[in-house]
Amino acid sequence: MVHEHSSTVLTTQLPAGVGFKRMSILLISSCLCVLAACSLAPDLQDPLPKAPAKFKEANGIEWKQAEPIDAKNKGKWWMVFKDEKLNALEEEAILANQSMKAAAARVKQARAEANVVKGGLFPSADITGSGISQGGTNALFPGTTSYRQPPLHVYTLNGTASYDVDILGKASDSYLSALFLAQSQAATYNNLMLSLQADVATSYFTLTLLDEQIRALNDTVRIRDTASLFIKHQMDAGLSSELDYSRVQAELATAKAELYSTQKQRANAEHNLAILLGKNPSEYSFAYSPLPASVVPPKIPAGLPSRLVERRPDIAAAERQMASANRSIGVARTAFFPSISLSASGGSQTSQFPRLFQWASHTWAIGPSIDIPLFQGGSNFANLDKSKAAFEETVANYRQTVLNAFREVEDGLSDSEWIEKQEEAQAQAAVSARTAARLADIRYQIGDLNYLDVEDTERTRSANEIALAQARLARYSATINLIRALGGGWE
Repeated sequence: MVHEHSSTVLTTQLPAGVGFKRMSILLISSCLCVLAACSLAPDLQDPLPKAPAKFKEANGIEWKQAEPIDAKNKGKWWMVFKDEKLNALEEEAILANQSMKAAAARVKQARAEANVVKGGLFPSADITGSGISQGGTNALFPGTTSYRQPPLHVYTLNGTASYDVDILGKASDSYLSALFLAQSQAATYNNLMLSLQADVATSYFTLTLLDEQIRALNDTVRIRDTASLFIKHQMDAGLSSELDYSRVQAELATAKAELYSTQKQRANAEHNLAILLGKNPSEYSFAYSPLPASVVPPKIPAGLPSRLVERRPDIAAAERQMASANRSIGVARTAFFPSISLSASGGSQTSQFPRLFQWASHTWAIGPSIDIPLFQGGSNFANLDKSKAAFEETVANYRQTVLNAFREVEDGLSDSEWIEKQEEAQAQAAVSARTAARLADIRYQIGDLNYLDVEDTERTRSANEIALAQARLARYSATINLIRALGGGWE
């Protein structure tokens, strides 16, 4: 990137013989401005690891190609779940989450810092004015007729302009380094936003499926409480043993303990959702909302691996940090070369204020200055080595971020596939366990089965109901994680 710099020339009426010097100065200045288009930063090579032709876990499925724009608003990807409650929570979190507000402030700081550095690309100008009155004494000089000297008045009005010539691109590389850091901060903000949206969705489905577990445990407690009363009547009538009654009481207490444990998990999940929404947990309640069994997560198209690098904001952040570190090498290299600046000043100085603006009182000065580094005790070499090492670190971090992205997508694809099959198998197991528990209860009541068998079938039914809810939660979590790994929406 080449920056063109413009400088203003202070014109005055110069005495004869000064014109040639002035032309020489301007010629030198023009040459230096041309040199300012140079940069000592090394060419940035693509350090990406080779992207596979397709995702291994896609299993030959033709996925829809992703859109390769990391900074583009991916849209309200959570709407693929078609859940109005989730939609409302996502919108609320985006507006109220305090961590996102802090991240937005960091982006503003980084952009402002880049603009501060950008100021070094342009000339600077100042105007100063002063008025001084100074009195003296003649007391130390014998023979004087007066012990006081008349006061001396000095009025000054001066304007200065200076320009540090961007020789070899020091100022432009400094600006680009700061600009890339600001862009990295913006990409980090986008990544945090994606994480927030995914966390809200995960917390929401965690609560709804914990409510499904609570529903199943409440059913278990109700069934075992009814069985306890029934066996108590049977025992009082001499038709059942105290052993059966003790067993059903133990199973009832166990079911209640599991219910209380699940309710504790729900309370913690509710508190977590409150924080994501920017609310005090003590003032927020999530209504009991078991997720209907008919609701299933959508299929997520994975896109092409080669496009993943351009979609994920964390990869974009790492790449821009690498670009910033590359420009810092160019800045460090300029320390070995002379630095040149141009300056001009003009104004007036007089002892009488009314004459301050008269031509006879004016002063001026113009000329370049050069700073040639001779000996810094090796600090310039050390600073260059430090910049190169920092760049190598960002390259390694960039590559690792890309590799992690590929792994996360592969994990998401495999998790989505196998957890879906796990849920289907668990659903079949739950249906069979319900049937077995119902039949065992009927046979027990007609005296065709002992209570130990009833207890086993009921315990199996309850465990399968809870396992089904957990499998559904795992499937939703896998879907959300896959969306997060893909960098958000894909339409």
